[in-house]
Amino acid sequence: MGNSRMRRCQLDQSCVFAEDLGDLNWMRQRYDVNGNPTIVNSPLGLASSFDGVNDRYDVGYHQISLPAATYVEFSVCVWVLFNTIEDGAGENNHLVSDWNTWNPGGQQGFSLMASHTGALPEFDVCDGTNYNSATVGSTVLDTGVWYHMAGTFNAGATRVYLDGVEEDLTATGFASIELEKTTDITIAWGGVTAGYTDAVISNVLMYTRELTAAEIADLASGDAF
Repeated sequence: MGNSRMRRCQLDQSCVFAEDLGDLNWMRQRYDVNGNPTIVNSPLGLASSFDGVNDRYDVGYHQISLPAATYVEFSVCVWVLFNTIEDGAGENNHLVSDWNTWNPGGQQGFSLMASHTGALPEFDVCDGTNYNSATVGSTVLDTGVWYHMAGTFNAGATRVYLDGVEEDLTATGFASIELEKTTDITIAWGGVTAGYTDAVISNVLMYTRELTAAEIADLASGDAF
């Protein structure tokens, strides 16, 4: 992300994570690096490439400012180019995820991903008991194409955006989302599934508020870089 835009995100007190993933040494100093992600050039600048086998970043809650377990608003954004998109149960092509279990009862966390059926943008959240019926977009994602994906939550509804455009809204009935704080937030892995993500990922942002449609469109626009 361009320096001015990254600084603006970092100055927003609701922005709890802002990393362009373009410096592997920095990521090793700050977070846990698993496998062997590599740094590659992209139209967005430098980015991290994940092999879909065992590459991932683990971001500990002690390393970012997410002190509470529940939030009435939340947003996550990412730029991604998929090398492959897996299709099958457990292969959910997770981009940014905090998830403890797919079994009903005690479910915590969130995940922004390409769905494992149909390769569609998807954003899921949990309220501590169950997770919402998946908020799934309508555009079939392709490999070799850069996308800006975002998911937002505001008490009662989740939205998923692709390239700055809202693709789906789901009424969840959740008053808040409950994060799974005993394990790390993961980039390029789902946490409790077997599937790693084969993709190039850049400019990961997390907020403790719901970004507006205009803000997401701005982040997805070319002048953001």
